[in-house]
Amino acid sequence: MNTRAYCFEYRIGVEGEAAAAAALHRTELDIARLEAAMIELETLHSASQFSFEADFEFHLSVARATHNSYFLSTLEAMRLTIRSGMLLAIAPSSLMLETKGKAIRQQHLAVFRAILRRDDVGARQMMREHLSRCRQSTRHWDDVEDPVEFDRQHY
Repeated sequence: MNTRAYCFEYRIGVEGEAAAAAALHRTELDIARLEAAMIELETLHSASQFSFEADFEFHLSVARATHNSYFLSTLEAMRLTIRSGMLLAIAPSSLMLETKGKAIRQQHLAVFRAILRRDDVGARQMMREHLSRCRQSTRHWDDVEDPVEFDRQHY
């Protein structure tokens, strides 16, 4: 397994639990932050743009909503590795960028809705499914010598 695959394996567990904790502990301010992140992602998508920072902000907002600093510090520490994985997930492949973007937005929305409903089981499941799908969407890069080359491009 490569570094990216290990990162996804770790994130599926940690961020799944973060989503569950966020559903249990979130406040109205947390919901407002999550909504703002969702609106930003939708605005970018409408302009056919991708932003790592906007996507990552959604994941950070979930971590903040846990009110457990360990979830937040874990994500922050993994920022560069997560960035590489996200860029590879949206990089050209057999799926159109538009299709990928729509799927990712729908997955984020499913996590958000579960947190909004205070559905810890659903939030955990939706986040795990989202990250599992992202992991799957990067597997075609496993045999490429330097897939991080995409990290050097401006998105």
